[in-house]
Amino acid sequence: MIAHYPLIVVTLFTSLIISPLLNADNTELGGKNNITAPLPEKLLGKFPFDEPQYNGIEQILVLSDRWVIVINNTMHELYERINELSDGELGVAVKNWLASKDNIRPNWSAYHARWKIRDKYIAKARGQITESQLMKATSFYIHSDEDENYHIPKNPSRADRLFVSAGQDRKHGGVFRIDYNNYSYLEMPTPMQDGAEYQIKSTLNNNSVTFKFDRKKTISRAIKVNQLGYLPNAKQKRAYLGAYLYRFGPLDLKHVKTFEVINAQTGEVALTGDVELLEKNPRFYPKNKAQNPQERPFMYGEDVYLLDFSALKEEGIFFISVPGVGRSWPFRHSDDSYGDVFYTAIRGLYHQRAGMPVEKKYSPWVRPKVRRGPFCESEHVFFPKHTGGPTKYKRFDVIGATINCDNSRVEIPGGWHDAADWDSNAEHYTVIFDLLNAYSFYPEKFSDSQLNIPESGNGLPDILDEVHFGLEIWRHSMNPDGGVSGMLETWTHPKMDNTEVDYAFSQRTRWSSLIFAAAAAQFAEQVKPFNQEIFKIYEEAAIRAFQFGNNPENSLGKTVIQARKKRGKKEPYKFEWTETQNHIIPYLLHAKLRLFLLTGSNHYLGGVEDLVTNSHKPYSWKFTRSDFSPWIFYSLLEAAYALPDHLTNKWKKWFIEDAEKLIGFLKESPYAYTWPRRRDYWLAWGASNMVNYNRSLFIAYKLTNDEKYRDAAILNMDFMLGANPMGMSWTTGIGFVYPIDIQHEISEKDGIYDPVPGITIYGITGGPVFHKFRNHVWKSAGKKEGGIDFVSDLSQKSPPLWRRWMVHPHENVGKNEFTIQETMSATIFTAAMLLNNEWFPGDTQVGKSPREPRSLYGRWYLP
Repeated sequence: MIAHYPLIVVTLFTSLIISPLLNADNTELGGKNNITAPLPEKLLGKFPFDEPQYNGIEQILVLSDRWVIVINNTMHELYERINELSDGELGVAVKNWLASKDNIRPNWSAYHARWKIRDKYIAKARGQITESQLMKATSFYIHSDEDENYHIPKNPSRADRLFVSAGQDRKHGGVFRIDYNNYSYLEMPTPMQDGAEYQIKSTLNNNSVTFKFDRKKTISRAIKVNQLGYLPNAKQKRAYLGAYLYRFGPLDLKHVKTFEVINAQTGEVALTGDVELLEKNPRFYPKNKAQNPQERPFMYGEDVYLLDFSALKEEGIFFISVPGVGRSWPFRHSDDSYGDVFYTAIRGLYHQRAGMPVEKKYSPWVRPKVRRGPFCESEHVFFPKHTGGPTKYKRFDVIGATINCDNSRVEIPGGWHDAADWDSNAEHYTVIFDLLNAYSFYPEKFSDSQLNIPESGNGLPDILDEVHFGLEIWRHSMNPDGGVSGMLETWTHPKMDNTEVDYAFSQRTRWSSLIFAAAAAQFAEQVKPFNQEIFKIYEEAAIRAFQFGNNPENSLGKTVIQARKKRGKKEPYKFEWTETQNHIIPYLLHAKLRLFLLTGSNHYLGGVEDLVTNSHKPYSWKFTRSDFSPWIFYSLLEAAYALPDHLTNKWKKWFIEDAEKLIGFLKESPYAYTWPRRRDYWLAWGASNMVNYNRSLFIAYKLTNDEKYRDAAILNMDFMLGANPMGMSWTTGIGFVYPIDIQHEISEKDGIYDPVPGITIYGITGGPVFHKFRNHVWKSAGKKEGGIDFVSDLSQKSPPLWRRWMVHPHENVGKNEFTIQETMSATIFTAAMLLNNEWFPGDTQVGKSPREPRSLYGRWYLP
């Protein structure tokens, strides 16, 4: 330990409990204490990574032997200074509000007073606290007993500060809308020596962090790997090296030449390789010939280096060590690497199940049932995905005006929830078709009792049990004529514990009935060998739904939909809309094909060729990469033996050409992923979740058995699980650095720091840094005086596109929420495709518990 400058040395776990990150009673991220577990010992091996020792400083992110990021959180200091400047008025207002907020008549004067006082003093307070000095090199000094260059403490040679969102502020009575950290980028005056210990201490308040720089023990956030693992038979195994220093540009790594892949259990070097510069600070390609390439936006802000370890054959737990940089997170290299991904991701659906609680027997992330029944009726229409409905249609106005519970149905379990919405809708069929086709591709991968869900042990593969659960809500919506609803919804966005609102089915339409018919038929086909009773129920349901959807007499035709403004409470108005044959074509095609494949009856194939010709094509707007449209036309190929060759050959060629196009995109960019390099826009609503591109890639692989398509899909998965510029795994519970404070009411209310696992969020969505962060952190109130800008450099205001994510579940919803169909489904499907045959979970998966706060590294992500 360092002797010259005494400090109180505490473990990382202790420092987190007493630091500003958490309240003393552990209430910041939920509200109560819960049993948590450290990272699995097997994963760390005999060479676990070093845990720094913190005294007041929040965290340190090591980038290389020359650059570190010291993270400070000054929110409590800011609160105390505002309280001091207001002569205690802020504290009184907060106390009065908290004492009254659960009363029948809360103290609304105190509620608003908190923010008035905050806005009056916050600019002055921020100029007085340590935050204002954290961009200065003189605010820090570095000392080491083990490195003679630092025997005498030195200031960093350069420094700057970046404001980074830390999510919700739960400690200060709702005073601050956004909790934010100060990331101080510090350049070491001389490179750190391998194996030496260092202390960085603040000259402002004596806060400090003590850490080792060791290429085998020190995690470097500049090394980006798939944090879960790699498959031995994958043709390409890539990690990346690079970081962005904002004002100072790309991290300079010219001195880095080689890397090693080290076995975490034995410490032996399994592979060595050369570090390869792929591209210096790449930009997006011009959209057209008229654009100047040098005026296009930067993609990542970093020089991108490749660590290619494709030659690794040995199986086990490994990490990558780079002299002069540090080491990576540990990762698996084995045939069952994707078992944990599949188990975690698909059980995310169990945690989102509607109409039932999540029980301790099946998960430590327990929750009560969200009440949605009895199921009522409404005039709401769930319009077909590919066309949409009337302009400015407001479903809450329609449901609020027309909900009718006179002939309600009994609530039954079935369907899934999204982020903080308790409805179910036909978009969720993406999940159903992804699961059905995963099973269809490789039934040998899936078995009963594989997922530790309530149905485990019933003789049906658990993946089909999950499909069954998803379909039940729609089967029970069927009317006597066979019509099936497309949505169960209420007139507002209620809280999880709201028992006052009623939910209603949308009108039964031809297309929603045909979507169900296709899914029910495929499910019946797959369940037949296991359960004749369920098979017969779903065969009959599929046929009845098809007959309803195929009958023109059931068209809505020209229809008038009643509504009232303000979610059904104010003036009446109406929507007029006309259903045409175009609205049902792709779904009629799908249902015909699946009913033929179920029954073998050729009469279902009548008119199929015309339907194919006139149908809306996969991925063509408003179909997207994140929906089930490709499965419509893949069903065509399954029925190829009964269809004209010219028709099926055309669509086989179509899928292969689409996959080839994706591989072309993959080759364009330094980070390997199937995003077109010319496109620096349209990343929202699941577009940047690269696994959504994997449906086409796996279809092409199934059609050709060409490994290049599977390899491309694996590279997309690598990108989503940590091998990306921010080093983030975008799925909770998978890897080491994953989102913590997500837009998910269940995770906010369950009292567990670690969010519900298996949830892939939207992540990068493009556009500028979220506006509320700009308005409340970059600038402070005092608009009468023009406001005060606290940003130290313009580089902070326009980060490269693939770094434009900041955490906040409510103020930055678009980047931190999810839907099961746009984000979760393709993660599950991809993991299922990469699962080894007859995989079965072990104790590591079944016994998974929430992680200790010290292990939630996504709290301190790399911006």
